[in-house]
Amino acid sequence: MSDEEIKSIQRRLTIMGVGPALMREATEATLTLMSTNMDQESAAKAVGMAMDGQYRQLRQLIPELGYLEKKGLDVNDVLKLITSEVGKTSEAMGNSYQKKVKALNIAWEEHKEIIGTKVLPVVKYFLDLVTDAIHVTFL
Repeated sequence: MSDEEIKSIQRRLTIMGVGPALMREATEATLTLMSTNMDQESAAKAVGMAMDGQYRQLRQLIPELGYLEKKGLDVNDVLKLITSEVGKTSEAMGNSYQKKVKALNIAWEEHKEIIGTKVLPVVKYFLDLVTDAIHVTFL
């Protein structure tokens, strides 16, 4: 993430009323939401709204907000919850993606081995037959 992108996030948060005392935490929460493929504007808006006690947009990502909303979360708790819970979700998404890519790479290597040991000799045999037939026909 570039400095310009972070400044852009902080400008959006400032417009939504986030002050200097909570800017670092709000920026981290916004970046965490962006790690779930949420765009910058939506992430900053969701953080700003959550800081105002409006959790509707985040309830799908953080079901705990529905339960904790009744207890009256303060702003710091909301920001910590966004960062920790959504961070776990995006990490799990990343880990499962990495595992799938690794499994795909292993399967591809196995297929290459099968192609190399079983298919290529058959293809080579037929190409040799065609080549011999061409030589016999034209020579």
